Amino acid sequence: MSWNEGVLRLRALEMSDLKLLDAVENDPSHWAAGSTLAPLSRFMLSRYLRESAENDIYALRAWKMVAETPDSHEAVGLVDLFNFEPEHARVEMGVLVLPAFRGRHYGAAMVCQTLGYLREVLHVHEAHCIVAQSNTASQQMLLRAGFVQSGVLKDWCRIQGGYESAFVYQCLLD
Repeated sequence: MSWNEGVLRLRALEMSDLKLLDAVENDPSHWAAGSTLAPLSRFMLSRYLRESAENDIYALRAWKMVAETPDSHEAVGLVDLFNFEPEHARVEMGVLVLPAFRGRHYGAAMVCQTLGYLREVLHVHEAHCIVAQSNTASQQMLLRAGFVQSGVLKDWCRIQGGYESAFVYQCLLD
């Protein structure tokens, strides 16, 4: 089976994904997992989509893909590849399953297919994720996908009333 066959299909962003990107990137509930502190304008998101269409992961050092059902082409989530370092064959990744599709193992499928893409197409040696200590569902999913917990980042995320540590999960692909 190819890396892009199965219950989902991964594809590059398209200009028609502006509404999806706007909804995801401007949802404050997702901001804690990243470094966003303010809403992004549709103009900025359109520019990002244009840059993604005109470049590749080697030029941008980052890449975002839409995970969709192969039959209806309905978006179920996004995969973020960032901090891509081809000279060291490593990348950081993040997975977001849209709320309506959570609890159906789409996150695991997204991770497994992304690992296949990283291994077979980009020839990445190491992929890693940083996961908040309280996000036990993602931790368990990554462990099932072959990641190992390799570190702890103390007080990594500021949360209401203090800080939360995060775990580093790594997967060696070759």
